[in-house]
Amino acid sequence: MKYALLAALAGLLLAACASSPRSDAPSATAGKGEPVRLTMHQAHGDRVFELVNEAHTDPVGYYSEKRSSNARKIQNDEIVAELLDYLRDNGFDRWSTPGAAFPADQVSWTLELETPAGVSHVAWVGGKDRRELEDLVNIKMGFLGIYNATGSAQSTRLEPGENPFEGPSFPRNNQD
Repeated sequence: MKYALLAALAGLLLAACASSPRSDAPSATAGKGEPVRLTMHQAHGDRVFELVNEAHTDPVGYYSEKRSSNARKIQNDEIVAELLDYLRDNGFDRWSTPGAAFPADQVSWTLELETPAGVSHVAWVGGKDRRELEDLVNIKMGFLGIYNATGSAQSTRLEPGENPFEGPSFPRNNQD
């Protein structure tokens, strides 16, 4: 299943790069020319992944400056539009809540979508039915697939003594 999803995402990425927009599907142009921001917050480890399109942020100007975080990646408008179609086909609109995502103890992760039409989000919370959980897994994997396939040339500032290759420390179960 995992390999099938990755193969599908790779195909989506290639199709988005190689094909022209479909004139019979108005949602295929969603995000083209309009600013789009997708932000995933993962509670465990306090991780943030942000994907924007070129209509939202100019990559040359953005990557030309040092920043405190490298969480934002900039993808072209067509691929972000195809990602939005994928998310919507997998239930984003069905399971989303209007408004910005909020941190909460019982939420494992959220994915927030901001477009000129507004802000909405989905959240992974326990106690959901099987169909919703399956859709949310597909939504998360679809977003992370494109995010991870997107290159970034961001330069970040380091504080004195900070190690850029040191990940967050998590409690370990020491079994000797």
